[in-house]
Amino acid sequence: MIQNIFNIIISPRKGWESLRNAEISVFRVLFQVVIPILLVCGFMYSFPMLVKQNAKGQQILAIFLTVILSGATSIIVTASLLNKLSKPFKGVAVYSKNFLVASISFSVFLFIWILPSLMPTLIIPFRVLSIYSLILFYRGADIVLGIRFEKLTGFTMLAALLFALVITISTIVFSAFFQLPILF
Repeated sequence: MIQNIFNIIISPRKGWESLRNAEISVFRVLFQVVIPILLVCGFMYSFPMLVKQNAKGQQILAIFLTVILSGATSIIVTASLLNKLSKPFKGVAVYSKNFLVASISFSVFLFIWILPSLMPTLIIPFRVLSIYSLILFYRGADIVLGIRFEKLTGFTMLAALLFALVITISTIVFSAFFQLPILF
């Protein structure tokens, strides 16, 4: 599955085409894509606080868990919403396929979005680069979900807005639960 992600990043069309007719397991995608990438993201976000800010272990663990839980919740909820919206957009309403496209696209987004926590001087290039995840989603929605061309841009923008809304809400909820300032 990791090789598929690299193929999708390097050549979105070819990468997604290799998964178009594949048997997709939500469990497999969750444990081979989402959780490993979110573990890396949690580490990348919390590591600088350990090194530079002398944060307490409990606070670092809370930050680590907030990143992982808000990311996973956002991907799962967004995939569910996209599954409901696929039919009106003339696409495939199969949860495993929607979960696959959302997982890979939005995991890549989160990874790129969190990279500036390790290299703060590169925040602007990384924020711009995170837009690439929309291209990944666009291609996945086209090839794997079969969204019609005339509805593809709208579906992609709606997916991005839904993900942004869900990750904002989940980050606020998990930050409040762990008594942290809101992490963005």
